[in-house]
This record gives sequence, C-alpha cells and structure tokens, in this order.
Amino acid sequence: MFEVVDTPGLADTRGIGRDNAHVDAILEAAGTVRAGVTALVLVAKGTNPRLTVNQLLVLRRLGAQFPDAVLATLVLVLTKCSALNANVSPEMVQGELGLVEPPRCVHLDNSVFLHPRAGSCSSGPSGRRPWRRWASCSRP
Repeated sequence: MFEVVDTPGLADTRGIGRDNAHVDAILEAAGTVRAGVTALVLVAKGTNPRLTVNQLLVLRRLGAQFPDAVLATLVLVLTKCSALNANVSPEMVQGELGLVEPPRCVHLDNSVFLHPRAGSCSSGPSGRRPWRRWASCSRP
C-alpha cells in the first residue's frame, strides 16, 4: 500500500518566507505518514538554467531533515525537458544533498501536451506519435 502526500511547491516566487512555511508544511505532513516516509519524489522544471538560491536553500533544509536511508530513495522528476536538453542534473542534486549516489531521474517532456493533438494517437509531423515522447528515464 502507498500513501502519497502532495505538498506545496518550493522555491516560491513570493520569497524565502513562503518557502520556509512550505518546508514546515512538508515536514508536518511527513510526520503524519503512518509507516514513516520511505521515499521522496522531487519535481522540478528541468529547463531552468540552474538551481536558484531559494531552491538550494530549500534542498539543503529538507536534506537535513530526512535520514540518509530516505534520501537514498529520492527520485528527481525534471519537467519540460528530455535527457538531451535538461539544465538541472541528478549530480547537482546529489552534491547539494550530500548523497552517495545521484538520485534516479525521470525526464518528463510534458511540453508535448501543448500540441493540439497530444491527446490523440495520430502521428505528428515527424510520423511519430507525440504521446510516445512524453517521458524518458535516465536510470533503470
């Protein structure tokens, strides 16, 4: 059985005060999980040129709150990019959190859903089906 806790976004444009409130909410929610937190998924826009100062502060604060065994389960989901054009890397997150191994990474090219026919199974201009391009995984 899985218990999923969806939390507020991080690195909010409204400043570090809002981020601190979100981190507090995340930690509070983590405390309510019956079996304890056993895995983390971090979703970030993969086309940002680099991690912002706020993102780095939030990552470091969260990293300090979870045990190494939980941090080792981290899955990084990078949106709006593929493995070829991502600007954020698992190694960046590894360095910021002091992980032994880089986190697993999934590239979610959700920009394909902006295509008017993305929900259909018809072939796009390249002859490929747009819905087949939406995700790729960089690690098994």
